[in-house]
Amino acid sequence: NLQVLGTDSRPITFTASDPAAVSPCGGPGRWLGILFGTGSGQNRIQHALVEYACTGIAPSGSTSPGNGDTILSNTLRYNGGTGEFHGGIGGDIDYSEIAYNTIYSCSNGIVLNEGSRNFIVDNVIRDSAQVGLHLKSGGSGGGNNNFITDNEIYNCGSAGISAEAGGPNTIDGNVIYRTMLAASGAGGAISII
Repeated sequence: NLQVLGTDSRPITFTASDPAAVSPCGGPGRWLGILFGTGSGQNRIQHALVEYACTGIAPSGSTSPGNGDTILSNTLRYNGGTGEFHGGIGGDIDYSEIAYNTIYSCSNGIVLNEGSRNFIVDNVIRDSAQVGLHLKSGGSGGGNNNFITDNEIYNCGSAGISAEAGGPNTIDGNVIYRTMLAASGAGGAISII
């Protein structure tokens, strides 16, 4: 597993060697990003700057309690491409914590495929070309039992929060403006408190 343990005063930077190079993903991304392998659970990235990647952080796909990833207090910027998971954070993930991150100027902020039992708390997601936070349904239904609270999401092109065909998910205390809050797909159960 990967442990990136920067501090507030000494963040760790992941960036492209040549930000002007041709993109492998049709967007601002110039390298693939931090890609956790399947089964590599309990990865932790904190106090890092991740920029110019196709997907800044692609989670491990953890599916069991205690094996999720921790993504805390990072800045993810200028990440993205034309793929559905390209942007700040994107991929399959369960039982994980995504908190206190600042994500901006990415094609998408956070896109989780069939993500369940995640805590997505106190993030600032802004200036995304597409969706700020998206729970995708994937091939076997949408995510469920996600706790999404106290995030600030604004200036997103298509939606602030979008949830597809899953649930129940709890969305509480988020501030969403200059964008649209969307719930789409058949059977999507979302609590907005």
